[in-house]
This record gives sequence, C-alpha cells and structure tokens, in this order.
Amino acid sequence: MGRCPVVEVGMGGVVVPSLLDTGSMVTTITESFFKEHFGHLTDSQLRECAWLDLRAGNGLKLPYLGYLELAITILGKCVPRKGVLVVKDPEDPHMLQRKMQTPGVLGMNVIKGFYYELFVQYGPGLFDDPSITEAPEWRRALRHCHAEELLINSPEPFKVRVKGHVEPCEETPEDVPAAVQHLRASTPSSAPPAPDLVTKEGSKVSSSH
Repeated sequence: MGRCPVVEVGMGGVVVPSLLDTGSMVTTITESFFKEHFGHLTDSQLRECAWLDLRAGNGLKLPYLGYLELAITILGKCVPRKGVLVVKDPEDPHMLQRKMQTPGVLGMNVIKGFYYELFVQYGPGLFDDPSITEAPEWRRALRHCHAEELLINSPEPFKVRVKGHVEPCEETPEDVPAAVQHLRASTPSSAPPAPDLVTKEGSKVSSSH
C-alpha cells in the first residue's frame, strides 16, 4: 500500500486517528492516549501479554503496557472484541509529536475482522457497498484481505510473476503447493536479464530454459 493512510475509527466509543497498516499484525494505541481516554478502566481490563515479542518494522522492540479488548467502529459498522495493544510513548520528541497527531495503528487483526463482517453481510459484493466505494483507502485494505483469502483457500493453481533472472542450483523439478512460500538456493547468472517468468503454483518448476 505504500505510505499508510490515516483514517478515523471508534475504539470503545472514542474516535482514534489511526494509520491503516496492512503490514502490521496488531492494533495499537499510545500510552498517553490510553491514559487520557481510557484511564477509567480497571487494571483487570488492561491485560498482560508477556509472551508477545512486539517489534517495529526496523526490528527494534516496541515496549508496551498490555492490551485491552474494545469494540471497533469502522464506517458505521461494529467489529466486536478486538485486541488493542497499549504501546509506550516514544522518547524521541519528533516521533512523540507524530504519535500525538495519530495515536493509533490499525493492524490486520482489526482489518480482517472488518473484512469478515462485511463478507458475511454482502459476500463478494462488499466492494460495491457505497461506504466502501467512497473510502478508497479502506477499499485497498479490504482488497488486500480478499487476495489473502483467495490465496489461502483457492484449490486451483494460480500464476506467480518472478522478477529478474536466476539460475537454480539443481535441475530436479519440484512441486510448489498453493499458498506456500518456497525458497530455492540459486546463483546469479552472467547472462542478460530474461523477461519476467510466469509460472503456476501447484505445477512443476524446473531449471530448463
């Protein structure tokens, strides 16, 4: 999706400006936003999750206080009981200022929940719903979810485009099942780059040219 768009959603009845991030598996709000708007919650409602090792895209650990379950309202539709992590405020003043403006991050646990709610109601026609057609940032995020579901559930082979030119190290053909990522050892070729190779998962892949 490139740079994440900013959307407004309701979390527990509070409007939260949030990054719509299909690259994040979790949904977060900042510590300061939590204290300002959810400080009335009891300690039992902010749960510990010491088992979770949360890291940013650059690999650095993201310290957090715990998580809570909130109903998320998106485009007038409610996604019930989704986990929201409360992350500590960044120490960097510039980052802190940015987080004050956009204290939330909507990850795939919420985005997929929204997708499932819409799919139950509309089926594949969900993309024709006016609330979605008028919200292009959500339309892109939901298409991302839809593509993932097709990848996971499709029994049929599908095309995969491979960029560049690579020579496999071995000649033995092998099966590449659908919905499976597969890494093969390879060596760079001194030949000029070949056109994009289109193959199919579920079919034989060999090194023959």
